[in-house]
Parts: sequence; structure tokens; C-alpha cells
Amino acid sequence: ILIFLLSSAQGAAAVVFQGECWALCSAVNGMCGISISPHDHDLLCESVRGAQRRWSHFLMLHLMPQCGAIALYSLSGLIDTRSRDWTGFLEQLGHVIATLSAILSQVVPLVTYNETVLRAKQDVEEFPSLQRLIRSPLDFSV
Repeated sequence: ILIFLLSSAQGAAAVVFQGECWALCSAVNGMCGISISPHDHDLLCESVRGAQRRWSHFLMLHLMPQCGAIALYSLSGLIDTRSRDWTGFLEQLGHVIATLSAILSQVVPLVTYNETVLRAKQDVEEFPSLQRLIRSPLDFSV
């Protein structure tokens, strides 16, 4: 029951984070074209910085223990293979796959957003707009 509750909370957080990343992607696509005005760039910067403030600590608090859990599950699986406990090995393999899926559900929207920003930089044709995007980047990092 505890694993189900934890995975439900993780899934809900991932869906909310995906929604926020998709909203940021659509804002970047809508405001960045051949050029971007200083006002639109400032609005996008505020939106991205706000999302970073809201999600950075949360993502770190989720990703760090999950990476540790993958290492421990892998170690336990290796120990199970040495004792020829194949059901234990398969159980640990399932834990590794589930944890990787949880990590990917949070990393994929972040990568998608950063790719959208990169494409927007490449599509900008006006030099002052490109300077704004380089001097005050819209990238989301944890």
C-alpha cells in the first residue's frame, strides 16, 4: 500500500510538472518567432524563473534519493544473482525499471522545454532578439 501511495504522489507531481513545462513551451513558441520583443522576453524570463523556484528543490529532493535507490536496487540484484535467488533478482529489476520510469517522467518534460528554447534561439533572425536570448537565457536547469 505504501508503494502505491508513494507512486501516486509521484505521478501526480509529474503530471503537474509536465503541465507547467508544456505551458512554458507554448509560451516560448507563441512569443518567439523571427524576433522577440523586450517585454515578451521579460515575461518569459519571469515565468521560467518562477517555475525554477517552485520546482528546483522538489526535483532535487525526488531525483537524488531515486538515483540512490537505483544503486541500492542494483546492488541487491547483484547479491541475489550470487546466491542464485532469481525471483529476488527479478523483483529488484522491477524496482529499477519502476524508479527509472519515475525519473524519466520528470526529466522528459524538462528536456522538451529546453529543446524548445534551443529551437527558438535558432529560429530568431533579429540580432537584438538573439542577444536578449543569450544574455538572459530562458533555459530551465535544476
